[in-house]
Amino acid sequence: MKRILFLFIGLSFMIPEKVKAQNHEIQTNMLGLFVNNVSIGYERLMEDKGWFSNVQYYKNPKNSDYDFTVLSINTEFRFYFRGNDASGFFAGPYLNYAYASAPEFDTFLNSNNEYSKVKATSGGIALGVITGKKWVHHSGFVFGTNAGIGRYFSHSVNYSDNYTPLEHLEELNEVNPFSYRLGINIGYRF
Repeated sequence: MKRILFLFIGLSFMIPEKVKAQNHEIQTNMLGLFVNNVSIGYERLMEDKGWFSNVQYYKNPKNSDYDFTVLSINTEFRFYFRGNDASGFFAGPYLNYAYASAPEFDTFLNSNNEYSKVKATSGGIALGVITGKKWVHHSGFVFGTNAGIGRYFSHSVNYSDNYTPLEHLEELNEVNPFSYRLGINIGYRF
């Protein structure tokens, strides 16, 4: 995560001064603190529209029965309804790729009568819409809220060792076809 943050900051220094004029933002979603989610977002402003890219990393949400991690990469194009300062209400489409891994999803007795740990992985691509509002202070401080919903059009779940979930785990095998987005973001425009 630190590498990605430094990459975004490093790339911004390579852009000529004429282009800079506070056209870049870096943000984080504060709601992630409650579910062990680290989220770093970068927005490149283009006149009254903004292109936004977001990387999220989840580690063992508190309401989980087993350990897992999720890496999610989002890209969205925001249309701001007010002026040329890329603030106020916005809406736009987004594309999300998510990959989840649970190294010790379950334990089962294999064909050799040995207990084996099962690794579960899943991945998917979702397309959706997002809307929200952003406030920008003259000092560069950014605060925003957003909500969105999308639908996975490609999603799969795979298990190691030809494992098939037991009845009590079948609900974990069912993939939610929707992608939900909710955020309270803080950041800095530079």
